[in-house]
Amino acid sequence: MDLARRQYCHALEATNKAISTPHGAVSDQTLASVLLLCHFERTAHDRFSPSYSWTNHLQGAAKLLLLRGVQPLHTPVGRQLFVQVGINLRASAIERGERIPDAFLELRRQANGLMAEDMNPMLALVPVTDALVELKATMREGGFEDDAAVIDAALRVDRTARELPVGFPSHWRYEVQPGGHNQAEIPVHRYAEPCVAQLWNAIRMIRIYLNQLIYKRTVRQIDEQNIMGDGSTPLQLTELRNTAQGIVHIMALEICASVPQFVHHIAVENDTASTTYFSPIQSSSVGASAGFLLRPLSLAGGTPLAPAAAQQFAAKYLPLVRSKAWLPAEVGVAELFKVATTEGHSVRDDWYASTLFDYVMRANDQSFPERLHMYQVF
Repeated sequence: MDLARRQYCHALEATNKAISTPHGAVSDQTLASVLLLCHFERTAHDRFSPSYSWTNHLQGAAKLLLLRGVQPLHTPVGRQLFVQVGINLRASAIERGERIPDAFLELRRQANGLMAEDMNPMLALVPVTDALVELKATMREGGFEDDAAVIDAALRVDRTARELPVGFPSHWRYEVQPGGHNQAEIPVHRYAEPCVAQLWNAIRMIRIYLNQLIYKRTVRQIDEQNIMGDGSTPLQLTELRNTAQGIVHIMALEICASVPQFVHHIAVENDTASTTYFSPIQSSSVGASAGFLLRPLSLAGGTPLAPAAAQQFAAKYLPLVRSKAWLPAEVGVAELFKVATTEGHSVRDDWYASTLFDYVMRANDQSFPERLHMYQVF
């Protein structure tokens, strides 16, 4: 890490020098360099404590993006850089409970027609993630009158997330193969490529967060014997609580079902020996293919409302995923569950959302340095 920090300082100095020139300030290489510095800070901070130092680079990247305007979006690299900045901005907004800057939203509106050319699956999440950012910001600002208003807003966002896949093209869908793992309770999903599995797991993580929030606020209302403003009865609150818990169950199991395609486990009958290997994935390293499973699987197994089947499945497969995702051996399953569900304090709502956006950001960042290697960033 000391060597990495020294290289980071050299890169920071070179990037600052590039930003000081009119041409360098608007070049793809400079913006990519700032994003890589942001990525390093995001990755290198201690996993038990939040680090917002990466947002300094993010703020710089956003200013560079606005300085560049719409013209660079006519190139594939320019559009990819725009997507990366947008994902990072959403990650920062959700962690801080802040809104996305109006200037970026205006630039995105101008860029809508150009961004459609790339058909990036993660762009499909924009309506849902923006709604979730709005929900978190309103909660932080105290803009909801009571728990009933929070529940109503969360239900609307959850409905958007639930309906989002209706418009997906056929190659973004997946096949379900029954009779999968864990005594057929968890089937096997088959996806066309890893980015499609990432997209679906991001939706599932969003819905886990939202329904965990609905569950907690509903339980609090039931405990206080409150009546919701629309005339709902405690019985209706109980049904709402049970529905939210059921959705978390389904989402956690579906995350587990996304794992076997990429992590194959072969057990020999009447033999305790087994072999585990990671399937080859086009244009992805083994570590990257494992990495995109780590956070959703940690959340599926560590969420308090997760069913026992999901907890057991995650406990079984997380060590395998961890070993291929460049995590040190001392990072155990219990620790992964803890990191996925709490940040050292009791307010888990924020950390669910933080984990989600960190996952979405890293899902796009996995091969980002490799893709930009040809552009001689440094």
